[in-house]
Amino acid sequence: MKLKVNQDFFNFKTLIAPKVIQFVYIIFVLIYTLLAIFALIITIMNGEFITAILIVILFIPFQIIIRLGLEQIIVVFEIYEVLKESNKHLEAIKEELTKK
Repeated sequence: MKLKVNQDFFNFKTLIAPKVIQFVYIIFVLIYTLLAIFALIITIMNGEFITAILIVILFIPFQIIIRLGLEQIIVVFEIYEVLKESNKHLEAIKEELTKK
């Protein structure tokens, strides 16, 4: 059986960081939610109702902040992809102009 190797992967032409970021976000949401639930249960059991209210109030804003940070990283990768495509088009135009 012949093993097919993707040369783009080893030449860093195919980026895996956006997929890793999506995976990290999913893991973060699961862990953060479980920790928030655990902290909420502990604070209610200890009678610290103000802390419990703060946990509930700050849960969504922290999720949004993390999401926005990860989205900024993904936008940088998308800009890279657009610039790469533009460069290919410019190279094709350059070839056409040099042939004439």
